[in-house]
Amino acid sequence: MPDNGQVERMNRTIKDATVKRHHYDSHEQLRAHLADFVSSHNFGRRVKTLLGLTSYEACVSACDFSSSALSVLKVWHPIKLC
Repeated sequence: MPDNGQVERMNRTIKDATVKRHHYDSHEQLRAHLADFVSSHNFGRRVKTLLGLTSYEACVSACDFSSSALSVLKVWHPIKLC
């Protein structure tokens, strides 16, 4: 589980990439940009500490998909890395 420092750093990263760089005319524009940012962060950004895997790839490789609750993660992303 992430500690408070990790959560605060992620909040800062999101804030720096969205509201500090762009002007939004509506909350819907902000929501759409946040969804795009989180998707690109989780599925496109390779992380050195995860040995070059994306966050999604690391979760998929670490999960036991014998549980039906976890099998949702396996098919959630349209690329289907598994």
